[in-house]
Amino acid sequence: MGFKNIKVTTSDLGSNFNATMFSASDVILANIHPFFAGVTVQQGANWTFQYFNENIVVPSQGRPAVISETG
Repeated sequence: MGFKNIKVTTSDLGSNFNATMFSASDVILANIHPFFAGVTVQQGANWTFQYFNENIVVPSQGRPAVISETG
């Protein structure tokens, strides 16, 4: 139908991503919430960045990754 270049993606909690979700997605959208992890306001931004890099960016193996929701 002419839609050969539509990217496949999903958005879910960062902690819910697994190898199957990474391999099935062209773009990774992760919801990362320091509040729900019990992180203080003072550490929230650093924690979010570190969590995103370690748990989403590295396992995504070069696929584009975006923090789609945080707070």
